[in-house]
Amino acid sequence: MSNNLNNTIYFGFYEGGDGKAYLNTVTLQIWTITVPQVNITAQNNFTGGSIKVGVNTTATSHTSPFPFTAYVGNSVNLQAVEQSKDSYSMIWNDTEAPLNPSKWDRNGIVKSYNQSYSFQPLLTTTIKNITSNLRKICNQNFTNSFVGLSYKEQ
Repeated sequence: MSNNLNNTIYFGFYEGGDGKAYLNTVTLQIWTITVPQVNITAQNNFTGGSIKVGVNTTATSHTSPFPFTAYVGNSVNLQAVEQSKDSYSMIWNDTEAPLNPSKWDRNGIVKSYNQSYSFQPLLTTTIKNITSNLRKICNQNFTNSFVGLSYKEQ
């Protein structure tokens, strides 16, 4: 069997009954489909820090913002990373302040309220900016400025 590079493969066989050899041809058609790529940027809602990203694998740590490319239909796995930024603790707020929960969003559209978020890119959007919205813990210290005064029950 050989290929003459014009998509035709020739093969032969010997027909034993009449002593003749017969040559047959097979036409081979090869179709390829290109799977589109999607440009994605995973980022925090503040400058810098870490964010976890994985395409068809477990999410691993990267610097935010992290631009990457995935094919349509790949499994993209993201995870928000709790961290310190400018002397503040940035946390994934799921229960601490229920009126302002953390979320993943794309251009203002909420995608998930879970710290880990997985999705498959679609062809309909060519550039996706997906943001992890961590919340800042503000520590407030109160000082008693009424030194020397006491409270007495009557």
